[in-house]
Amino acid sequence: MEVFNLLAPTLSGTKDEYGKDFVPPLPLSVDRVMENRPFKSPAPLLQLAPEILGIILSHIDSDSLSSLALVNSDCRQLARSRQFASVCFDYSDASLDLISLLLDEKASRNSTNNNLGSKFGAIEPCVRRLTVAAHPGWVQYRHHIDLSEFAELDESVQQERLAKASDAFSLYKRDIESILSSRAALLHLELLDWEDKVPLVQSFFNSLTTSSIQHLKLYRVSVDEDFEVIQPSVSNRWDLRSLNMEILPKMRHMRDQRSTSRLCASLLQSCSHSLETLVWGTCRGGTYTFGSNPADFPRLAKVRNLGLSCIKFSDIGTVNALLESSLSVLDLEYNYDPVIVEALRKHGRIRSLETLLFSISNLLGGTTDNYIEFLKENTQISKLTILGSLHCKEGEPGGDIPETVILPILSSSFHALTSLRLGWNENVTSVPDAALVLISKMETLEQVCLTVGCQFGWKYDWLVDHESIRNHLSSLPRLKKIAFTRDSYQSINSLGEIEHGLYYSDRTLPIAQLDAAGVDWRYGDLRQQIEQFWEDEHKKRMILEAGKYAAVIPRLEWIYIG
Repeated sequence: MEVFNLLAPTLSGTKDEYGKDFVPPLPLSVDRVMENRPFKSPAPLLQLAPEILGIILSHIDSDSLSSLALVNSDCRQLARSRQFASVCFDYSDASLDLISLLLDEKASRNSTNNNLGSKFGAIEPCVRRLTVAAHPGWVQYRHHIDLSEFAELDESVQQERLAKASDAFSLYKRDIESILSSRAALLHLELLDWEDKVPLVQSFFNSLTTSSIQHLKLYRVSVDEDFEVIQPSVSNRWDLRSLNMEILPKMRHMRDQRSTSRLCASLLQSCSHSLETLVWGTCRGGTYTFGSNPADFPRLAKVRNLGLSCIKFSDIGTVNALLESSLSVLDLEYNYDPVIVEALRKHGRIRSLETLLFSISNLLGGTTDNYIEFLKENTQISKLTILGSLHCKEGEPGGDIPETVILPILSSSFHALTSLRLGWNENVTSVPDAALVLISKMETLEQVCLTVGCQFGWKYDWLVDHESIRNHLSSLPRLKKIAFTRDSYQSINSLGEIEHGLYYSDRTLPIAQLDAAGVDWRYGDLRQQIEQFWEDEHKKRMILEAGKYAAVIPRLEWIYIG
């Protein structure tokens, strides 16, 4: 049953790809959460300008907010503007209670011609960000389907519990859909991050197009079948500004190559007049298309930021429709579709393009040449990311494309380039000296990011040569920022062996070194003591290296290292 999809952990909508917490949204101004009704209380605090009240509110800790909410109805609404600015529906008791309250507020608005706020105050106008990600623990608790015990139950009991869980979760989804579908309900909702893995139905997507959502993230959501979204009327258009979508067809077998072309195309059509940012990806097979009639294609005239990840298209016409707008950012870092690169070559110069990201890994045949031709046509670019080398056996041509093909073009023709990020894949274990020589001639550069070797997992195979890099980068007159990723350092492991591949994961040190440093490793948590000592030594090591860069690069503002 589909409810089992909820028992797998989801990516938290509160963190970015590096695990860092997103900055919570600022609360709306007091006049907006009060829905333009004046405060009833004559307290001097509440007579301050809304902007000043907002600043004061930002300095109140969460525990004190609860106390503030108990003072009177005005202070309650003031506290709510921060307490409910960001909400997560995780299937907990608290989130179910909140959903019930929001449904009651919606019903009251419908019955009082939207006058609820002027009478009582409400939570609805306070919500700016909504994340929907059911926590596996709450699913197990609520429906008694803990995986460790579930398999031991009789099959009839299993089926009964799963059926009840499926019905309950379907009702839960319908309640959320009902809240989203009314612009009068969550009238200030700006961002929806949907991460639940239970398949969504057509009515859910239809509810989105009638909402007030401006930013939408659909992370690996699935559908049972491909369908089209009902288009909103011209008078009630959906003013979505950014869309990050990965909508997957439900797999019937391992070789299932279906796509969700109709759904994705119609979803884009519903917001094509306002969309500014589109990130479109997939982690499954199948090709995508807008169809055979160009008159039916979405007209994405306002899209300035376009990212395509692991997605393949069946025709160049669809790609051309995506490239029609005046793009400022084009991100193809995780895309290897030959149809896309062929379309880029034919398209040529995009005058408005400022930032380009692409990878030459796994590009075989003539597709690399297509990227190079597109690059040559867009010398106005100011920020450029190029990752990976071709996977070639030792001695075969193609593995040195960055230093033999790309960098000569950049150093001779790109006179507006201020930011350069380069990466070599696992075939290379150091930045080629020829590459550093060419980078050192690009005098417009203000920031440089370099990475070498394996880009995922525990293995770090770039034993970085800082002295060589410093010697070359110090000739760049405008350089302010430097970043290294996957850089590793020589160390002596617990066996006394010199190595660097496990530098970060194997945080062990010889006992002799611990004794010399005065670490009493014989008592307490030995592992914790060793790791703390390792962290301290590593920090000292990185500060020393950073200081050497600052000494030879006078304009250096910061460096990301180690």
